[in-house]
Amino acid sequence: MKGQNLPDYPKQVEHDMALLGHELDNVLNGLLGMSQLLRESGLNAEQERWSRAIEHAGRQLRRLVSTFRAGPGQADLKPVPHIQCIDGIDLLEQVILSHAPAALASDDRLLLTVTPEVRRHWFCDPCLLRQVLDNLLGNAIKFTTGGEVLLRVAALQSRPGWLHIMVLDTGPGIDPALGDRIFEAGNQGHPDTQSRFGGSGLGLFICRRAMAALGGTLHWSPAQGGGSRFEILLSAGMQAGTRCESGAGVQDGSADGPADGPADGLARSSQILPRLSCRLALSAHLFESVSGWLERLGVPWQPAGAGAPVIDPVGLAVLVSEHPVAAGQPRPTLLLQPLNDGGKPVHACAVPAPVLCCTLGPALLGMALEWLWLRNEKPGSAP
Repeated sequence: MKGQNLPDYPKQVEHDMALLGHELDNVLNGLLGMSQLLRESGLNAEQERWSRAIEHAGRQLRRLVSTFRAGPGQADLKPVPHIQCIDGIDLLEQVILSHAPAALASDDRLLLTVTPEVRRHWFCDPCLLRQVLDNLLGNAIKFTTGGEVLLRVAALQSRPGWLHIMVLDTGPGIDPALGDRIFEAGNQGHPDTQSRFGGSGLGLFICRRAMAALGGTLHWSPAQGGGSRFEILLSAGMQAGTRCESGAGVQDGSADGPADGPADGLARSSQILPRLSCRLALSAHLFESVSGWLERLGVPWQPAGAGAPVIDPVGLAVLVSEHPVAAGQPRPTLLLQPLNDGGKPVHACAVPAPVLCCTLGPALLGMALEWLWLRNEKPGSAP
């Protein structure tokens, strides 16, 4: 900075950042206030999810800029974790929803897979974790066109209470010669990355720093068949005797949080979903994603080629397949088709991308309620 004494330069930067943080916070107050008014205006379920995604992103940004509001000489730019009990599944779904428009613009298939053994409630800092996931997913979508981006979360079997989180893409990949230098500030995957895709080379540096603050690890490796794989190991388990902020107690002797059954959330409030049986005719990653959500909802399932569905004698069998869509349309769109007594599909219900527990569950429940109504009121109309 011309005319600026070197010892005063850091103070000037801190002062400017504090001013920026203050003004951004003023804007965020307006955005979050309008988001709240929008949610109270009587939205349908899909609009409610979008509004909540906006609110979550706004609160994430407020947490990030709050660092700079302390004023010159007081801001600490090093991440300091604020561990709390969170709804981990909801956080993942909000992250996916916020990245869905970018994936659509790139004609990418964006998938979220959460294996059934993953507990719903975690102990971690939601801001830092989301910061990492936003950076990794943002990069994966930016560098992938007409491919697939997968966020997969599983319980680490060898370490109770730990999560294994993976972000996988089918983009051009990263130069293997870089190794862990990819996490250094200013480094990018290829020499032409800046000219082709833009960016500052800071995203992965921020991710590695945030994971260190959380006590986790972040590693990168080339994906089989092309693309990149980023893997996180993170302790998110709850200790016995602790309680969630929501007041949900932890059972004595539990080492990993509240005792969520396989049919948590929507399925806990209904005895209808377990009366369904789904037959899945899906590609590999989508199959794993949908089957995981079905187990979490308590819905029995099996591959479509496994023969006749094993269902309750008064239950409903549903064929779940992927609807082919044209470029520029959300991918994947699921088709839910009830099967009649002869095993033939009848009218279909579509579940648009991204396929999440919060979208698949209500669609199945609506189909089941319609089927029950037809069976009881118009017996000849039920499949």
